[in-house]
Amino acid sequence: MSYHHLTRNELIFIEEYTNNGFSARHIAQKLGRSKECIYRILRQLQAGLFAPAIFLQYQRNKKKCGRKPISLDSETTARVLDLVGHRIPLLAPSLRLIPNPFRVR
Repeated sequence: MSYHHLTRNELIFIEEYTNNGFSARHIAQKLGRSKECIYRILRQLQAGLFAPAIFLQYQRNKKKCGRKPISLDSETTARVLDLVGHRIPLLAPSLRLIPNPFRVR
């Protein structure tokens, strides 16, 4: 089962359905989402946030996720470039001898 984040439109629908008096269970059925997902958004709405603010907070949090960029000091960078620079000429001639399986004839 794959999980998908709520879209901006779904957040706005949840906010509007809530303002119109629909229950979380009914909203979950209409959107095809779990009740806990809807209740989580309802708690944020009750705390005074609006759907666009919830979506912007999600986007800000998403930028903090994932692998952090690797930063090497200048000495290590120079050493890597030196090693890679010496190996590229050795590999280049052998690559020309390998037939390209994706070549269109």
